[in-house]
Amino acid sequence: MHTDPHSFQTALTGVQYMLRDQRKQETRSFAFTPFKASNHPCRLAAVDGSNHDRKGMNFLFSSLRSGYLLYEKGNLVEHSIDPIVVEFLAHNDDPVIGYGARHSTYFTTVTGSAPSRTLQFDKISDHIRTLLEWQKIAHLVDKLDRGDLIIFDGSLISGEISTNHDFFESLAKNAKSKGISLIGLSKDTGLSIGSAPILPVLQKARKVQHPNQNWYTYIEEHDTYFVQFSKNKELLFRVDVVKPDDIAFETVISWVGSYCFDPPTFGYPYPMQHIHDAVRISKTDFDLCFRQFKKGCLENGFTQESFEMLFSRYHDQLDKLSFGR
Repeated sequence: MHTDPHSFQTALTGVQYMLRDQRKQETRSFAFTPFKASNHPCRLAAVDGSNHDRKGMNFLFSSLRSGYLLYEKGNLVEHSIDPIVVEFLAHNDDPVIGYGARHSTYFTTVTGSAPSRTLQFDKISDHIRTLLEWQKIAHLVDKLDRGDLIIFDGSLISGEISTNHDFFESLAKNAKSKGISLIGLSKDTGLSIGSAPILPVLQKARKVQHPNQNWYTYIEEHDTYFVQFSKNKELLFRVDVVKPDDIAFETVISWVGSYCFDPPTFGYPYPMQHIHDAVRISKTDFDLCFRQFKKGCLENGFTQESFEMLFSRYHDQLDKLSFGR
């Protein structure tokens, strides 16, 4: 293997620069606030979704699923998982099968208005899955009541839903008026502090400034919170919250913290692990969807050869040949 030594040196210089800044940022004084978990007296709904794709010549064959689990005083009381939806998404602007048209149908159904931006084709299934999740959140805001929590994977307003602030603001206003809190919990984040990744900076600073306690801190430059739900587990999450004015942020995360003592997911709300498992589309699930799709195509005029040609991508064949050498 021949590599460019100059590019390696440039990359090493870059990561060393970031590490120096990370060490500098770790010495900042952060407002780490301790809190204790407290039993949640009402209901918690956990929302999530899943999707898988297979590339064809000029399209994606996608499978998607979303759902929610509802808990009351820690016990599962409702299991609402949608069947898997399959989509044929063409990489063109056709008004019937074009990916923009299909996305627009979902977007309009969920938000009540047309999308206002052009999307990347390769990310279209992720965008549709996000819309399906927000459809569940809107349903739950109508369904739930005071003191209830709706928690979902991801930041509160970013990506797909950030393109329609009217929808989000209306939903948030409705939730607050009913006494419901919306909680976006991000397992991973690409946010930086200076040039350094924010999670290791906070983890290191916490060990020096605020050891041996659950804590949260507000990061003003990103208008978001970071929370460690268990002092005994090095798990740190970005947490965004929309809440009623008369319920404190600390109260909300204290309630969420009461769901973080399940041994397999210690330090992480177990309803989020359960909904992740419930909506997950496994490889077996996806393969079954694809076989069913293929069967339908063969029953409706496709030959085996013509079907296989739709999914024939010579680039993939070359990769397989290269791997086999």
